[in-house]
Amino acid sequence: MVNVCDEDLLGRRLSEGDLSVEISPDYFSGEAVGLEEAMALVESAAIVNLAGEAIVGEVLRRGLAHPGAVRRIGGVPFLMIFKFQVRRWADLSPAGIRANSLNKGRPCAQCGQAQGRQ
Repeated sequence: MVNVCDEDLLGRRLSEGDLSVEISPDYFSGEAVGLEEAMALVESAAIVNLAGEAIVGEVLRRGLAHPGAVRRIGGVPFLMIFKFQVRRWADLSPAGIRANSLNKGRPCAQCGQAQGRQ
């Protein structure tokens, strides 16, 4: 698991309605890194927690998450990514059944962007 936030958010408390989130230095502890190193951490981790315009924006620009998955709290974007190991159905099914995403390429009902990697 990796937690990455824009450095200027450390120590801030963000609120929206009844929801309040603290960008705690304890939770986002670690060292300051450049954007490329942060992205290498994001790409290699199975669970990723992100906060901030710079890091969330870069993850979206690289196509690593869907814009509809971003939640804004107090105007700050938050994104959680969970990666699951993908196996081919043929490897799991004795019948050799294969499946493909029925939604691949279809527009998202929320934002209109094509789903799945093209």
